[in-house]
Amino acid sequence: ADDTMIALRNPKQKARVEKHINTFCLATNMRENADKREHLPLGTYANKRGSFFDPTDDWEPIPPGSWATHLGIPIGNNLNQVDFLRTVYQRAKSSLARARGVPQMSLSGRHKILNANYYGTLRYYLWTLTPSEAMIKAVEEDSATFLWRKKPELDSSEMGSKKRGGKFIAAHATHRPVREGGAGVLHFRAHLEAFRAKWILMYLEPRKAMWKLIFDEWLQLPSRGTLLSPLTKKEKRAILSRLPQSASAFRDALKAFWRLHINQHEKVLGHKDPDSLRALPLFRNAFFKVLTKGVASAEEEWHPLGFSTLGSLFNQLDGTPLSSEQLKAE
Repeated sequence: ADDTMIALRNPKQKARVEKHINTFCLATNMRENADKREHLPLGTYANKRGSFFDPTDDWEPIPPGSWATHLGIPIGNNLNQVDFLRTVYQRAKSSLARARGVPQMSLSGRHKILNANYYGTLRYYLWTLTPSEAMIKAVEEDSATFLWRKKPELDSSEMGSKKRGGKFIAAHATHRPVREGGAGVLHFRAHLEAFRAKWILMYLEPRKAMWKLIFDEWLQLPSRGTLLSPLTKKEKRAILSRLPQSASAFRDALKAFWRLHINQHEKVLGHKDPDSLRALPLFRNAFFKVLTKGVASAEEEWHPLGFSTLGSLFNQLDGTPLSSEQLKAE
């Protein structure tokens, strides 16, 4: 039962939790390693150490700035992401520095080791944590040193690598695919940008997930497809302003997604699946405009009535357009 998380509503539930843990151990013939327990006060208890954690018991809380980990991801009050990612970076670099026979490897062989031993360790955390600019530069320096120096000799205690490399390929061809005459080297910044933008793509996918409901509450959009509509800079700033200050990862994800300039494609109009059309935003899309005196005011007026997508103008049972009388009734 590794990485089991139990949420307590108040101090009175501590005895109940202990009872359930003991019952579980008896029923499964397993034993809990209590020394690995981590206790993190949240909400109103975060700054009231004595009100939740009795100093006479062994429920010692994690202090602000430090963290507990759940499935490898840090959780904490005033979490210092820089410190946590530095520990991940040092672990990844130590793994890369231990690689054997590097001087005899080809560029392709070195890149496979780099991808497995170095990027592979970092990649898992890129979904949820944003590395600092200093760390991104350090990763780029380490990668260049490992790929281009005959004897990399990486120092795992050093942040980055200051050794000069013997690169023998033009910069514009470094990241080009091998089949196109390039070296096929992964572009770390583009890789990081893709992880951020992927969150928005997952948010737009139809699969249901609880975290999407949280984002819905934050963004307050007529529909999720609004993010694919032609938005002005002012409208984008308004969307970003609705996010909590602590939601920095999702803010970065939105910016990365918009930098890709992904728009609605005209092929959606000829798609055989009617759901593709039903999801099209009614007031903000790339194909037509609703003629009103003020789009924003009309959108605000119609959205609470359930008219936010093209599908809301059609009968959900037989797919026929709603008549004027039906629209008025709605």
